[in-house]
Amino acid sequence: MRIAYLSVALDQEDFLHLTPQANPAGQNFHLSLIHGLAKTDQVTAFAYANKSQTKRISSNLNFIYLVRQNKLFAEAKQLASYVNRKNFDVVIYDSLILPFALAAKSIKAPCVAILTDNPINISHARKFYGYLCRKANKRADGYFALTTELNHLFNKKGKPYVIEKGCVELVDNHAISRPPYLYFSGALFERYGVRDLIKSYKAFRPNLDLVIAGHGDMEKEIDSDPDIVFLGQIPKEENYAYILGAEAVINPRPKDPRLDPYCVPSKLLEYFCLSDYVVSTYCEQISQEEMKNATILKPTLGDPTGLNSFFKNHLDSQKNLVNLEKNDAKAEFKVRYSPKSVAAKMKTLLLQLVR
Repeated sequence: MRIAYLSVALDQEDFLHLTPQANPAGQNFHLSLIHGLAKTDQVTAFAYANKSQTKRISSNLNFIYLVRQNKLFAEAKQLASYVNRKNFDVVIYDSLILPFALAAKSIKAPCVAILTDNPINISHARKFYGYLCRKANKRADGYFALTTELNHLFNKKGKPYVIEKGCVELVDNHAISRPPYLYFSGALFERYGVRDLIKSYKAFRPNLDLVIAGHGDMEKEIDSDPDIVFLGQIPKEENYAYILGAEAVINPRPKDPRLDPYCVPSKLLEYFCLSDYVVSTYCEQISQEEMKNATILKPTLGDPTGLNSFFKNHLDSQKNLVNLEKNDAKAEFKVRYSPKSVAAKMKTLLLQLVR
């Protein structure tokens, strides 16, 4: 099967050289799925970059980089024309990139929209973006959604769909060797509980460093804080090494009815795949059975993330972490969310659309 895959994903080497740096969540998810599909089918991955380029990775995988024209509808038209000339069997596209969503209207091959979030939840996005994104994606022939609610939001006509929480491409790595630490990686925004994490850590002063990696609005604030070990945005391989080496990894994102139905924190799947001890607020999109492998933060009115209660209940007299739930499901998570497994689910959907 000849697959065109339209997303934010660049070849990893090129992504690491982006200036300014981009959020790695979309890169990691789409690149993992691209690699999974390319194990059995011919994949041409399209993405926007600083310069036009065609890059051959293997006999089954090519990247084609396009340059933005800052003319939304012209970009969509040009892309549709190019894809049609190449005569692909099926097209997969990132629903959050408007030129890709708009191009689907004019692409002759069946198109599958990948739904990773409600567009109104994208940081710093304008309201018009959310409206146009939802409207454009109604034209897809099928949907791959991270959550049931995302599928309901876009797939009003009951078209073929698959729901899976994410895709994690693991790399062989060794744990970072350094003094004991708690680790958080991800988008650095107050609404994700990052400020509460820092505040609670300082209040209880555990016998552990707090190591934070990522980027976002709070970067400068965290970087200037002498009590935090701030790594900035680091490559995926280094992030995984820090997850492996941590005494515990932490996801402090508070419950939010605007966010929770529509997304699964990608870092949480990475945590479950790699760490022995996961500390997290309850994620409704991950099954109750899976969440039993984490120490659950329990928010209260005066403790919106449950972090104060966590430190109070899980530090001994020497301020070391104690009584955490062991993550006994690492092997299961690694298989379920591997590129091979997730690509197989996508392939089942594609075969329904390709005649």
